[in-house]
Amino acid sequence: MKQQTHNPKYGWGLIITLLVFFFPLGVFFLYKRYATGRGVLLGDTKALTVLAWFLLCNGFFWLYAAVDSDLGEMALTDASPRTTVRIIVVIGLGLAFSGLFVLAKSFLFQRGAAKYAAYLHAVMREGQSSLRVIADAAGQNFETARLDLLAMIALDFFPHGTHINEGRKEIVLPPGFAVTPQVITCASCGASTTVYPGRANKCEYCESPLVSANPSQDIF
Repeated sequence: MKQQTHNPKYGWGLIITLLVFFFPLGVFFLYKRYATGRGVLLGDTKALTVLAWFLLCNGFFWLYAAVDSDLGEMALTDASPRTTVRIIVVIGLGLAFSGLFVLAKSFLFQRGAAKYAAYLHAVMREGQSSLRVIADAAGQNFETARLDLLAMIALDFFPHGTHINEGRKEIVLPPGFAVTPQVITCASCGASTTVYPGRANKCEYCESPLVSANPSQDIF
């Protein structure tokens, strides 16, 4: 399964329609498209960063238009243009603060990416199932790790059917799915590399893609 950088729930048709007819809601849905995808949890925040700078630039443009235009000069003497300028300023500030919010969220996602990568490594590479062991591996407390893993399960980071056994405090992969390392030879450079089902494995030397003996389990 290819790692998605966006949430398919928020399609382009809906977003474009909202951007045309109700811009603020369209921007919100555009943010949700990329802020709730799997890729962003692993630090892929390029789309969010672009959105943030788009909002900031537009916000500054509206603010500049409000203070450095004939309309701004008219506002000093006429009440009607003054009201228009205030509306333009509100729009500019709204866009600018939205941009700052998205930029801050992008930064936080990048900072938190390491723990999600650690969860994946512990479960899919090392075959760990104990929530406490996985939490320790990621440097998180038990409850944080449990909630994070539930979120990852909901976003299909793990094979379909993965769940958490609350009684045993373990993450349980579906029946028949075994995280068993295998040593295979790279077809490109001939080096031997240990690969793990359930991961997008690469050669340690030439970084060529490698497929385990059970390709049906290579889902990430």
